Amino acid sequence: MARALSALAAVRRRLRQEDGLALPVAVIILGLVLTLGGVAVYQAASASDGTIRDTEVKRAVQAADAGLEVALGRMAITWEPPCTLSEPGWCPPVEEALGDGESYSYTIYDDLDPETPHRVVSTGLAAEQTRRVTLEVHPPTPDLPAFGQYAVRSLNDLTLNSNTEIGSPEIAGHAASNGNITLDSNSMICGNATPGPGHQVVLRSNADICEGYSTAPATEPFTLPLPPLPTQFDNARICATGGDPCTPSADVSWDSTTRRLSLNSNSVVTLGGSVYGLCQLRLDSNSQLRVATGATVQIYFLPASQCGSVTESIRLDSNSRIVNSSGDPTRLQVYVMGSGAVNFNSNFQNSNLPMLLYAPNSTVSFNSNVNIVGSVAANRVSLDSNASIQYDSRSTSVVIPGTGSDLERLQFVECTTEPVDPEDPGSGC
Repeated sequence: MARALSALAAVRRRLRQEDGLALPVAVIILGLVLTLGGVAVYQAASASDGTIRDTEVKRAVQAADAGLEVALGRMAITWEPPCTLSEPGWCPPVEEALGDGESYSYTIYDDLDPETPHRVVSTGLAAEQTRRVTLEVHPPTPDLPAFGQYAVRSLNDLTLNSNTEIGSPEIAGHAASNGNITLDSNSMICGNATPGPGHQVVLRSNADICEGYSTAPATEPFTLPLPPLPTQFDNARICATGGDPCTPSADVSWDSTTRRLSLNSNSVVTLGGSVYGLCQLRLDSNSQLRVATGATVQIYFLPASQCGSVTESIRLDSNSRIVNSSGDPTRLQVYVMGSGAVNFNSNFQNSNLPMLLYAPNSTVSFNSNVNIVGSVAANRVSLDSNASIQYDSRSTSVVIPGTGSDLERLQFVECTTEPVDPEDPGSGC
């Protein structure tokens, strides 16, 4: 019994001692350190791989972009794609190495219509990364004369009634329409009267075309493209101290928010800025809108996206007038960007208004002794009650800017890495 108790005491003393735990603890700690070190090394390697991959992706995108720019540069020289196709389809790819493991290839879709956009797909390769991009481009467009040699151009029917006239025996005023040209009740055109293809000049009740001028229809219709819309306007000058005077101010209503200007009762507003953006202009009761001496004024009547629903952009009534005392129609250029009507119903009292009016979406009406010197181009034009439009050759200097030699970029899209359909390079874009 004594031996058993002695052996048990020896075991308890042994268990209370720590000498035998040092080595296992050290091994466990070393294992933890190695494990954590391995995790850190793995994470560092993964981050490095991710950085390399991200760099390669960026290089692949840059290579694809380079392919686009080369394709566009070549098309800017000649709009024709780099292949000849007998039916719409994709040209064979054009490939080029850029060095340092980078390259690109591009292909162009040609639908065989020179007036429609082309589609370019470019693939960039950098190391193991591939990226594709596509872009639609429109052919370059030249500057187009807004008025050319014409006193009047009307996209739809042109109508003259009741002693109205375009041009004079002294200075020809050519008129063109994509529809019919109809003259009634002693009206006259002294210049070529050119109706649209398949249309005609109609003469009624002593109306006439001056001798020696053509009435043959055009072989093709013409277009009136919208001009680019400025982004900065001089509206802050209107009725402002030191700006454009409005007298008397009580009879001038100007709302800078709605951009509507209204003049009544012999009031006068004098514009001395360069470019204005309005939604509506109304003149009544002997009021006048004047162009300041020495100024060249462009007035843009803004589209519905900026003005809301405006059925009438310009209206003149009751002996009100717009005055451009320079005598030069290029000093007063009016552009109607929306479809609001333009109505001149005011007696100009034997005075002329030198002006250029360009309103490709609007119906324009001149009535009651309105006399325009310059040129008018609109969606539809009518003259009535002794109105007249006389041509001024300075009109030819005004152009609608095109893209020049630059291609118009329509839509850029990044595609899937590989085409969804191997037979269609543009699939997946």
